[in-house]
Amino acid sequence: MIDTLINTIRICLNLISLAVLFRVILSWIGVISPGLISPSHPIMSVILQITEPLLRPIRRALPQTGTVDFSPLVLMFSIIALKQIMDRI
Repeated sequence: MIDTLINTIRICLNLISLAVLFRVILSWIGVISPGLISPSHPIMSVILQITEPLLRPIRRALPQTGTVDFSPLVLMFSIIALKQIMDRI
């Protein structure tokens, strides 16, 4: 029973990690080629809906660093830490 719960949480964390990675890559593409993919694109819209509720509180807690957003990095490190903790259970 507990193994099933841990595996389900692990799958969710993996999906969130992928969504954050796609968001970062798509934001870089948006900087390199403006207009190639807009925030209203269906794929980008889904990724924003998944990641923004998790990134917004981190972004508020971090100091302003200009144009660089470190919140995805903090979220990825947090997910890695949670996975490490779950491995020990």
